Amino acid sequence: MRLLATGSITLALLLTAAACGSKPAAQTPDNGGGDTTDETGGGGVAGARTITATLVGLQNGDLACYVEYDDGSGTPGNLPGTFDMCGEEALIGQQVVLTVQPEEMADCESAEPCGKTVVTDMVVQIAPAAAE
Repeated sequence: MRLLATGSITLALLLTAAACGSKPAAQTPDNGGGDTTDETGGGGVAGARTITATLVGLQNGDLACYVEYDDGSGTPGNLPGTFDMCGEEALIGQQVVLTVQPEEMADCESAEPCGKTVVTDMVVQIAPAAAE
C-alpha cells in the first residue's frame, strides 16, 4: 500500500512539473502602434514611423529630450526623444519629419539609475520637411 501511495505522489509531481513547463509565452500588450510606415521592408527599423508636423519646442529632461509638435490634429503632440534631439533648436517653428521608433529608456523618477526600463516610442531623428 505504501508503494502505491509513493507512486501516486511521484505521478502527481511529474504531471505538475509538465504542466508548469507548458505555460504560454508572455504576451506584449498592443498599444495601438499608430501609423507604422516601415516593417523593415524599406530598410528601416521594425516599428519605425514618421510624423510630419510643425516643431513647437524641445525640452531637455532628466530621462529624455521631450519633443513638442503640432501635426494639425488639434491635439498637440509630445514624445520623448533621444538626448541629441535637443540640439535641433534651429528647426523650431518649421515643418519637420519626425522619425519615431520603439526604444528602451529608463523607467525612473529621475536620471538616477533605478534598474528599470520600458520600451516606448521615441523620436530618433528630426529632419526638415521637403518643400512642396
